[in-house]
Amino acid sequence: FRQRYCVLSPDRKCLVFTDRKDGACVFLTQQNRCLIHPVKPLQCKTFPEKWRVPVAYMEQCQGEFR
Repeated sequence: FRQRYCVLSPDRKCLVFTDRKDGACVFLTQQNRCLIHPVKPLQCKTFPEKWRVPVAYMEQCQGEFR
């Protein structure tokens, strides 16, 4: 799981999920649904409130901004 879905954060302090080639979350379906919603980790639960994120992420994760 770690090798397939995680990378070291830019500050090298923790692991974060990888993105798809288009910049979206690797667990986001074509229908903009989260594949891991029932078991989502803290990284997802606190997004975007506790994360400094590019505008592109906000556009990809529409459900968080309703």
